[in-house]
Amino acid sequence: MPSDIKIGRLPLLPLLGLVLAVLTVVGALAAQASQASANNWVAHTLSVEVKIAEVLERTRAIESGHRGYLIAGNPAYRDDMEQAIAQLNAQVEELARLTADNPRQGASIAHLKRLVENKRKFAQAGAALVAAGHRSDAIGQVDLGNGQRLMSAIEGRLRQMAAEEDRLLAIRSARAQRIVTLVGLGQVASLLLVLAAAWLVLRDARRRYTVMVDARD
Repeated sequence: MPSDIKIGRLPLLPLLGLVLAVLTVVGALAAQASQASANNWVAHTLSVEVKIAEVLERTRAIESGHRGYLIAGNPAYRDDMEQAIAQLNAQVEELARLTADNPRQGASIAHLKRLVENKRKFAQAGAALVAAGHRSDAIGQVDLGNGQRLMSAIEGRLRQMAAEEDRLLAIRSARAQRIVTLVGLGQVASLLLVLAAAWLVLRDARRRYTVMVDARD
């Protein structure tokens, strides 16, 4: 009778193996999804940092066109400056769109827009003075350092935004790695349990066989 009780319990072991196999597949899918999410965040961070670099490059182009026009008086420099201003506005809006999911970046964008607007006004005011024949006044404004202070503030804000993206990427990557590690450990545990269940099935099968042989004898 005791062996009959063990035999009655045997169907639970294959069922346990099936459940563990299903959990292993689910874990593998979860790990894959986590890795895909991490890859997406890496791509997002790179997109933001590329846009930050473009904003900085356009801001420097405004500075270059402004100074070139003050020194040489060549209208081509002023045209370059105005083109850079138009491009910069579009790039700042794109940067705002890319970082809209982060309140910290939203606050930085609001500050950046004010700085960019002040930079635009400063550059255009200087160019207007040159066009009106007051180059010395325009150069005097530059010598006061207002334009350089604006440039430094914009650079600092952009560096802060890039650092925030790096911080978020590190957090998200670490979270994804933890999930992958936990899933991997779970899969190893599931494999061990499947092997244990298989060993129990074989052991009970041997016992049944022994009971059958003894009963015939």
